[in-house]
Amino acid sequence: MNDLSVSDTGRRVRSDSIEGRYGAEFVRSLVLEFYVNRKLSSTEAVECIEKEYGIKMSADKLLQLAKRLGVTRGKSEATSLSRRTISYDPIMTDDIRDIVDGILMGDGNISVNVNTGVGRLRLDSAHKEFAQYCSDLLRPYDASIPSFSPARKGKGNGMWYTQTRFHPDFFEQYERWYYNDGKKDIPQDIRFTKMFLLLWYLGDGSISAPNDMNSRSLYFSTNSFSRRCLDEIVVPKFEEIGIDVRGISKDNRTSIASKSIYRLLQVMGGESPVKCFCYKFDLEEWRTWKPMKQVAKELYISYQKLSHWVKIGKVNHNRSPGGKKVMFTQDQFDMLRIRIDSGELPRQKGKKARSPSNVGSVNTSLSALNDLTSGRIKSTSFFDRALNSNQVDELSGLLRGAEMRPTPGESEQSFLDRVVRTYQRAGFPFPFVSDARKTKLWHSLKKSMCYPLGNCIRWNKSGIKLANSFHLHKYSLHAKGKLSPQQVFQSYDAFYEAIRAYRDAGGRLTYGGVLAALSNFGGGRKVGNFSPFVVKDILGHYGFDGMRVVDPCAGFSGRLIGASTCRYQCVYTGIELSKETLKGLLETQRFLFDVAPDFQSTIVPGAAQKAFGSFSDGSFDLCFTSPPYFDLEIYGEESSQSLATYPNYDFWLKSFLGTIVGEVYRVLSVGGRMVLNVGGLSSYSLETDTIHLAEAVGFTLERIHQIQFGTLPYSDTNILEEPLLVFQK
Repeated sequence: MNDLSVSDTGRRVRSDSIEGRYGAEFVRSLVLEFYVNRKLSSTEAVECIEKEYGIKMSADKLLQLAKRLGVTRGKSEATSLSRRTISYDPIMTDDIRDIVDGILMGDGNISVNVNTGVGRLRLDSAHKEFAQYCSDLLRPYDASIPSFSPARKGKGNGMWYTQTRFHPDFFEQYERWYYNDGKKDIPQDIRFTKMFLLLWYLGDGSISAPNDMNSRSLYFSTNSFSRRCLDEIVVPKFEEIGIDVRGISKDNRTSIASKSIYRLLQVMGGESPVKCFCYKFDLEEWRTWKPMKQVAKELYISYQKLSHWVKIGKVNHNRSPGGKKVMFTQDQFDMLRIRIDSGELPRQKGKKARSPSNVGSVNTSLSALNDLTSGRIKSTSFFDRALNSNQVDELSGLLRGAEMRPTPGESEQSFLDRVVRTYQRAGFPFPFVSDARKTKLWHSLKKSMCYPLGNCIRWNKSGIKLANSFHLHKYSLHAKGKLSPQQVFQSYDAFYEAIRAYRDAGGRLTYGGVLAALSNFGGGRKVGNFSPFVVKDILGHYGFDGMRVVDPCAGFSGRLIGASTCRYQCVYTGIELSKETLKGLLETQRFLFDVAPDFQSTIVPGAAQKAFGSFSDGSFDLCFTSPPYFDLEIYGEESSQSLATYPNYDFWLKSFLGTIVGEVYRVLSVGGRMVLNVGGLSSYSLETDTIHLAEAVGFTLERIHQIQFGTLPYSDTNILEEPLLVFQK
């Protein structure tokens, strides 16, 4: 039996133990030095102790010594493991804090280590898809992939959970949220933003099915929070964004007023980002209509006057189920507004309606629209720039706001024939965006929240309408094997088939609906455009103030507009070959001079392979572009187009894309990134070939994001994903 000795700390230890041989205080100093001060893991610490002092021990032995000698484990193992995977520099921004707050309002919680001042966020959910969605949002904190935790003692169904790494940011959030004697409660500085409300609703919100009275209820399970916070924080915050709270139940459940349900769903984006919660946004169409009192208020007319117009049948309207309430669809509301603004329906009491006035062949009254749809008036395109008058704008607004429907007794074939002949007589339904509307769309995009980038980037169409308004020639371009929208429009049979298929798929033949039919049915397909919203997110993630961005294939202004709304001040340089597309880019640039005077941009005409010759080495910090997918889309008839110059895929890959990648590597600064959106070719491996090209010239593949495109509401195709390749020099 080994002898026992008394250590210098007064404890009895075995003489052949490490403490007995070297002394407890000396061993304690070793543990503190390597395990705490140097913040090494157990494995790294024992290796250093053996190397520097010749003392051998196992990692488990070191853990036992640390516990026996009173050394806090949290200051060593947990800290070092976290530091090896995530920086302790502050990451929390206002946008990320909204995400964290939204998760904590639901089923999220924070655990902390008070000794080290770090914490981590954990979310438990019954749905793996929602846990994965939150994991992607928390990617800056290296959130784990969802794992399943089985139910204890066979009770329940188990939960999926994801959690972040330990970080000081979450210790600060713990102090915000757990200020009430360690119990989670709502902080005073919480912000009711779109992302916050969305995550809160998905995590802890519910919507009931309609009952016998056709009523609906939407509520949040705020049972765990104090009534004081609900009364003093939640209710006023909802009122600030125009949402009425119906009440708070005895068990502290917060219910939203029925009239505010639709508005709240719209504030949250109108749809669920995950399929498992789509039912929470499933609202009957009639609930989206506007009640008569709201319409009267928005149009600045008396309720009695509008009620009289409804009673005598002067305005089109709908009613809620049961016929109780008079309600207006958005199309009916727009039509009513136009009729009032044009003077056909007098707003002021005692004032007679103006008689319609004719301007050439264009009549601005509602009767002119009826004449036009019945074929009695011939007109050129509403968007012919030679006819840029208020009367033309009003007439185009009438047609855009109205949905063409069959008249009583009219057959489907006769109705579709009438639609085709009406629009072919009026001209191609180009999307019209006024200058004021363009400015509003840009500012809306500028104010939108920037989301942290995860492995999956959801496509967002915000800003595409603005970008397309500068490139109306897009509708004369087409994809491989397809007709352009204008070609479909010019062919009676193709036009007829397009609106028939669109109508069978549930589409409505409004002005915009007809344009959608021409762009996606009847054998036609328009060329795509890159989302400025996604550009804003990507540049916000990889960018910095003063960043110099080059876009070798500038395209239809999507990346130009996205760069102008980025949270960082960046300098954009775009290169474009097509003459018509170049005109649109220059027009976009002039627009941005007015709305964003501090934004600097340069548009360089010509082919990218040659234009790079004017740039010096290291003159850019980031390249972001979406090059042509070989022959998938036809962008012009110029002989210098890449497909016309390099008709063979291997030749195109080497001489066009390979040349651009090599030149990008040259003009990027050290550490600069090249971000490429490629894909869309089923017969060629464009993604793999692009990676090989980039690595061959010296790039390192840093990350691959997947851009996820949602399916169209009238399409049965599966969700499409395209890779976004991020390389670093």
